Amino acid sequence: MVSLKEVFGISASVPTYTYVDRQGLDGKFRYLLESDRHIVIYGSSKQGKTSLRRKQLPESQSIIVPCNPDFTIESIYNEIRRQLGARDPLEHTATRTIEGSTQVEAKGKVGIPLLSQAEAGGSLDASISHEWETKVGLSSNSDSLVYLSDIIKASGKRVVIEDFHYLSEDERRRLAFDMKAFWDMSVFLIVIGVWAEHNLLTLYNNDLDGRVEEIDIQWNKDDLALVVKRG
Repeated sequence: MVSLKEVFGISASVPTYTYVDRQGLDGKFRYLLESDRHIVIYGSSKQGKTSLRRKQLPESQSIIVPCNPDFTIESIYNEIRRQLGARDPLEHTATRTIEGSTQVEAKGKVGIPLLSQAEAGGSLDASISHEWETKVGLSSNSDSLVYLSDIIKASGKRVVIEDFHYLSEDERRRLAFDMKAFWDMSVFLIVIGVWAEHNLLTLYNNDLDGRVEEIDIQWNKDDLALVVKRG
């Protein structure tokens, strides 16, 4: 028995009965997943952007990063590392130990435990050990992107940045420039958000031209009629 909630209203999962492959977008998205391109899915709210991604790219094969207005690109990268269980290299510490020995001349019984039984004129060998910690950080932002790219590729998953429009203008522009670096290292992101402009990422960074493919999510009358029929 089909319940009303499986047919009507907004769902956090892919609709079971009313999902429509609009104008071949599913096939286009599958094709782009196999290409060396970043994928941008954009359009008005409640158009089915996330449903399209979920239909063709399972959660088990994704690293989902939902943005919020307080996010920076560092927040995004920290979340990626957290989901992959990778330690932040900027907080890594290395411990070093130096050991050696020295000869101590005993001048008589003294109040140091090591030498308390030494007789005058004798000598003892004493070992010394020194240990300290040094922070091991990445020397530049480019080093951080190389590290991040390596762990993403090793996971075999695709990074999906949801609600890209929540980021500030400066952070969106910063990510657009980092996306060029990711592309050079064969890491291809999926960016999803609400806006109307074509080629938004390319406007932020002209070097993304030819490296980004867009999917503009829109409904037409035929698609809506099919949803109604299935419902």
